[in-house]
Amino acid sequence: MKKIFWVYVVIVIFSFITVSAFAGTCTTVSRSNFTFEQILTSSDLNTQFNDLYNAHNAYDGGCITDGTLEDGALNTTDFAVPLNALKEGFECSRSDTNTVAVGKGRISVNGNWITDSDGGNVTWACSGCSAEASDSTFYVYAKTGTSLDLLIDTTAPGVDGYNGTSKVLCEFYNDKNSDIASGSVESWVRTDFSPRDQVTVRYGNGHGSTANKIRRFQIIQRQSGGAITYADSATNGATFTINEDGLYHITYCDRYTTAETTIGITKNTGATTVSIISLTGEDVIGFQEIPGDNIGCIHRVAPLENTDVIRPHNSGTPNGTGFEIMFSITKIGK
Repeated sequence: MKKIFWVYVVIVIFSFITVSAFAGTCTTVSRSNFTFEQILTSSDLNTQFNDLYNAHNAYDGGCITDGTLEDGALNTTDFAVPLNALKEGFECSRSDTNTVAVGKGRISVNGNWITDSDGGNVTWACSGCSAEASDSTFYVYAKTGTSLDLLIDTTAPGVDGYNGTSKVLCEFYNDKNSDIASGSVESWVRTDFSPRDQVTVRYGNGHGSTANKIRRFQIIQRQSGGAITYADSATNGATFTINEDGLYHITYCDRYTTAETTIGITKNTGATTVSIISLTGEDVIGFQEIPGDNIGCIHRVAPLENTDVIRPHNSGTPNGTGFEIMFSITKIGK
């Protein structure tokens, strides 16, 4: 009888350990308390075992207590991506000539989780930020921390989006007047700023000396990816050579301060001394007439092939030199 009693005790203890370890349904199991030298009948024993048996079979995890997983408990190797690489939101835009606005979002920076439902603004003289400079590209970063802390820096990010300690959100161009240029803010997407394959040049710089209807520009505002190669020649003007077949978006803006003029875009033309208005055929992608002393733009989407050469072609008279004088070509599809 005593052996049966101790077997019963062991089973009861094991049952409570099992309940504690695996947690079951939200029920309790009662038992009888036997006194010293009290006779344990088979009926009593079967009742006790049946209660335990039925309760054990009903375990379904319904009473498992929720736990908290601390950041420090995450393996930094196995969880390297969520701890360092996630970013949703935080879209950047130009607020004014001195300020970049950053929208709300969620991000992980060097193991820190940051959620911001309002976003924020960043401008010059912010803590730790680079000094303002004209005719320069700058980058907006989220610093390491538990809340959104923005940084303006001249250091470009690596392909992982970091400058070492902070994670990039976007880039912008500060023009010759030390103003954040309209349309220059580009957000970071995966491994580069969007769009990836793009060349943008600005500030008119006359025309080629021989190719006198082909525009030249002073600076490269953006040059990314390998789909387009830009070259500037004092003799031949600006050329944009296509390295990958695909669909491209092209924009050309210019100005003639005296009278009306015509600007356009050509492909593989040999008539670089002929006004765009006099050209016909497949080498003309498009042209646009502009009233006197006005800024005009032409926008075209065209399928282009490897080795095609695109040129900003005009009547030879546009003479604008400001930031708004520009040529941009972007690969937008295959």
